Amino acid sequence: MSKSKKNVVDPDDIIASYGADTARFFMLSDLPPERDVIWTEAGVEAAHKFVQRIWRIIAEAAPELERCKSSFRYGRGS
Repeated sequence: MSKSKKNVVDPDDIIASYGADTARFFMLSDLPPERDVIWTEAGVEAAHKFVQRIWRIIAEAAPELERCKSSFRYGRGS
């Protein structure tokens, strides 16, 4: 990407559409450190779906994890 070629993707647009977590995950997962970021709609969409899936799993597991933590805190864990 190059500003002079006017093919720059504004990260604020990605963040507004998909959220900062998606933008961060896409940048960290889709490229090695020595390469430039190549923003693709499909790549960002896949990152967004993955982040949403992880969020949903954690949100569903949180009550059970909290119960486990309480049990171990008071010495009732197995």
